[in-house]
Amino acid sequence: MLNEQKDQIVRAIKEEMQAKSLSQNAWATKKGISKSHMSNILNPDNWAKVGERTWNVLANKVAAVSLGSSLYPTSNMRIITAACQDAQINKRVVAISGYTGAGKTTALKDYDSTNFNTHYLVCRSSFGVKDMAINIAESMGVQAKSGRTIDIEDAIIEKMNNSSESLLILDSVSKLRKDAALQFIGDLCEATENKAGIIIAGTEFLSDYIGKMVQRNKRGFRELNRRIYAWTNLPSFNTPKVQKEAIAICKNHGIWNEQQVKTILKKSTCFGSLHNSIDKMKKAIGN
Repeated sequence: MLNEQKDQIVRAIKEEMQAKSLSQNAWATKKGISKSHMSNILNPDNWAKVGERTWNVLANKVAAVSLGSSLYPTSNMRIITAACQDAQINKRVVAISGYTGAGKTTALKDYDSTNFNTHYLVCRSSFGVKDMAINIAESMGVQAKSGRTIDIEDAIIEKMNNSSESLLILDSVSKLRKDAALQFIGDLCEATENKAGIIIAGTEFLSDYIGKMVQRNKRGFRELNRRIYAWTNLPSFNTPKVQKEAIAICKNHGIWNEQQVKTILKKSTCFGSLHNSIDKMKKAIGN
């Protein structure tokens, strides 16, 4: 980021501090920034100590600089962003359910990269309870007193409960094969209730499976389901609105020919395959 943009951000921060009668430390605490880091941000001589991601997040926070984005703002992306904001600001557990290739991971990573106090983890099918605990702790940069799972869990809970507007984003939760790993997520939801936000994202299988386990009265699933404030379901790729967005993405990539666009849409079943089809078309037409 250019120094001119950094200067705009700093001026916007100072204006906000003045408008809301906030001290430097109070503004930093509200935004989830350490006091020492805040000093570096406000001092041009120390800007080299401030990472690029921090500047990008600050720009988003104060709306001081338009950095642009290569991501097309699909309705799915807006829905996911709104769900993350709801979970983070209101300290809720929000679940997101959508087909493979709906853009969940792209939107969740984008939210993580443009907001403070967010912790993103993509789950793996092999994760057990301790794997979940270790990887969540690493995403937060926390260390436990020992390698015991309970100590790692306690460190995670302490970090989430004591941070301003903390949000844990768990992606691909539907891949988890071990019920104990899902029950561990339920334990986190219970321990951080009304103190931190949690996003649980996966395919339609996730909501179906949790519902099935609730009906079977499987241990821990009623508790997990009760603490999910809302299920956010993404619209099908074949809906007229999403298809219009797919056409707009084609044009955004320089493909305006109606027949070429129709060919791309015919071969696309999701946003993932859409981008693959666009790349193939661009190569075919020498673009």
